[in-house]
Amino acid sequence: MVNQEKIALKQRRQETSLNTMYFNRYLLIRYMTAAYFFSNMHWAFLLIGYHQMTAIIPITLFLVGILVVIEQVKKYWHKESRLPFAKYYYYAQGLVNLVGILSYLTPFSDQLFPFMSAKGMLPMILWLGLGLVGCVILEKRIHAIEQNKDRALTIIKEYEATLK
Repeated sequence: MVNQEKIALKQRRQETSLNTMYFNRYLLIRYMTAAYFFSNMHWAFLLIGYHQMTAIIPITLFLVGILVVIEQVKKYWHKESRLPFAKYYYYAQGLVNLVGILSYLTPFSDQLFPFMSAKGMLPMILWLGLGLVGCVILEKRIHAIEQNKDRALTIIKEYEATLK
């Protein structure tokens, strides 16, 4: 290999490393998006099976989740730290989880969760609560990324400084 080829290869590797590092800033968001995506899809299928009009709630979250996935994929090529779809999606998802928890105090819970028996209420409330906590954590993470105050960016900047 000629010296120039070695230098070009090294530069490509460094660029790939940087792209991957920037993309990994959003790793938690991507994994959590997948979890909510499939949870909403499963919930929608169950509600459709029970012929409930409330199926529109998880279907809407599912469709908006697709926009969040697209937004995340674009982050590999674009280093812009704005996350408009993710920010509003997790706000909406958290609100739906909160309404789901509170619905157990009302007869409305039969419309949202007709497949749950009285014995299944506590696990469902815990699951929704866990989802709500996840949304709060993700909202904080998104805020830190948008303000460029996340820990991952600090590490990336330190790595970039070593390359110069």
